[in-house]
Amino acid sequence: MQFKKIAFLTFFITIFFAACGTDNSKNDKNTNIEEIKNFKLTTTEAQTLNITRIENGFVFEEYKGKAVLVNFFATWCQPCIVEIPYLVHLKEKYKNDF
Repeated sequence: MQFKKIAFLTFFITIFFAACGTDNSKNDKNTNIEEIKNFKLTTTEAQTLNITRIENGFVFEEYKGKAVLVNFFATWCQPCIVEIPYLVHLKEKYKNDF
């Protein structure tokens, strides 16, 4: 069981670092970027979430006191498809807190 947890975490860390590359050649020093503090997202259940950006993260007004996982995936991405059963398991295991 411990091996599965370690393998699972290793998989996600590998995917995270493989997908997070930097390409500074596209940066233009004359470009002004406006920072957005408040925005809304729509869940798969058609619920609108009010999100506020703070200094060290985000505040989800509708989920205060609960852990929130934001996952961006594509239906054509094989690793994304593989992770779906794990996400369903997390939702079932922590249904009141996650």
